[in-house]
Amino acid sequence: MIRLVLPLALCGAPVLACPTGDDLATGISVLNGEGAVEIYQTAGDGIVSQTIDWGDGEVAKNTLARGVYVLRLMSEIDGVLDFDSLLETSYDRPPAAMAPPKPGLVDSLRTTVTLSDGSYKETQEHVWGQLEPVTIGDCTYDSIKGEILYLSDQDTIEETVRYFPALGISVLTSYAYAGEPPDIYEIVAIEAVK
Repeated sequence: MIRLVLPLALCGAPVLACPTGDDLATGISVLNGEGAVEIYQTAGDGIVSQTIDWGDGEVAKNTLARGVYVLRLMSEIDGVLDFDSLLETSYDRPPAAMAPPKPGLVDSLRTTVTLSDGSYKETQEHVWGQLEPVTIGDCTYDSIKGEILYLSDQDTIEETVRYFPALGISVLTSYAYAGEPPDIYEIVAIEAVK
């Protein structure tokens, strides 16, 4: 997939129409500055599947409620699912009752995180900013910046995401364990999967 996306971007291929929320049915592709390709696709009932190809034989296969809230994470290495990497999150409300991000929304969710070797309680604090335009390639989208804290006895994790209401997805832009420098992810392109 990376080999297909990068050459098109570099050789001045014709500009494709900017994707819309309707494209979530067949897939929306997001390319980040590290070369990873993320594919988002609707799975029904407000659930979005996310596949991230890191380009090194490892692929993340994730499930998100409302395109934002992590329900399930799992790695696939060289085509084989790594069940030791499985992480599932149960929330204090069903996925259908979880609000999509809105400007100024502050929400706290109590969760149970289950791993292959046990489970623990976690609180997620979501703070959403104002609606603002973001230009990616030739496309401009309204987006909402989100700051998410994952608080537990295990760790404190800080994420920054960009939620695109018109697409119904959020894209991770930074990730850090508390007190450590964040990993930053630049969004280079958003395209409809054809």
